[in-house]
Amino acid sequence: MSDPAMMDQLAKLNLEVQGIEARFGQGQVSVATLEAIKCALDEVRLRLWGLLMSNSGEAPEAFHQRFRLRRATELCARLTSDLRSGVLPKDHSDIPDMHKAAADLALATE
Repeated sequence: MSDPAMMDQLAKLNLEVQGIEARFGQGQVSVATLEAIKCALDEVRLRLWGLLMSNSGEAPEAFHQRFRLRRATELCARLTSDLRSGVLPKDHSDIPDMHKAAADLALATE
């Protein structure tokens, strides 16, 4: 990204999210408020997604499929790395659900 004004806005957004994280960690932000913020950011993400799709030159469905598959691949690789390095504990309570979803995904792609 070469637009300095956009880089400044992105830096400000990141600082705001860091501030929200800190306040949430201190109990100053409720779960309901955090959920509302998440919904607002999801809406922003979807609007940006729409801009990307309209400007990609690729059919929207193909762009969407490629994006989802690449994002899933990235998440799987990061989770694998985090589990192997100990960043995420292998005995975390959500691991069985993730394991089942990963197994189902593997079966669905055969």
